[in-house]
Amino acid sequence: MDHIHYCRPCIHTLLHICPEIIRIGPGTYITQFPLECAIGDLGKSIRQPATPFANLAQVALRQAQANALKAMCPELDKTSTPSFPHLSFDLGRRGVLLQPRDRYVKKLQGAQKTAVATAVNQSTLRKWGRLRLPNGQVVRSMYSESRRTAPNKRNTHNVKVR
Repeated sequence: MDHIHYCRPCIHTLLHICPEIIRIGPGTYITQFPLECAIGDLGKSIRQPATPFANLAQVALRQAQANALKAMCPELDKTSTPSFPHLSFDLGRRGVLLQPRDRYVKKLQGAQKTAVATAVNQSTLRKWGRLRLPNGQVVRSMYSESRRTAPNKRNTHNVKVR
C-alpha cells in the first residue's frame, strides 16, 4: 500500500472495473460523457482566440477553485437545492412525480377502490407519466408510453416496484 502511487492509474483502475460495472454500468457511461461535456463547457468559455490554451488554463483553474470552495462550504452552492419542474409532485426521499399526468383526480369504485385503499389508504387516483428516482434517473410509466406512437416507445425503461 505504501507504493500504490507508483502504480499507473489505468492499471489500478482494473481492480475496480467489475464491481463498478455491476454498481453503475459500463465505464463509457461514467467517463466519456462527463469528459466530453467538460471539454465542451471549457471550450465555450475561451474568450481570447490569440492565446486559447493560456485562456483555457485560466478558465479551468477558476472552475476548479470554485468547485473546491463549494466542496468545502456547501452553503455556497446555489444549485444544490433541489428544483422541481412545474406541476411536479415531490415524494420526498422516494422521488419526484413528473408530467405528463391526468388532468383530474379520479374517484375509484369497487375492487379498485378496495385494493388502492388497502395499499396506500387512498380512494382517489391520478396517473403520472414519469418518476425521477432519488439517484436522478427518470422512469416512464405505461400511462406515458401508451400515449406514444409505436416507433417512439421506450420499452427499456421498465422498472419493477415493490
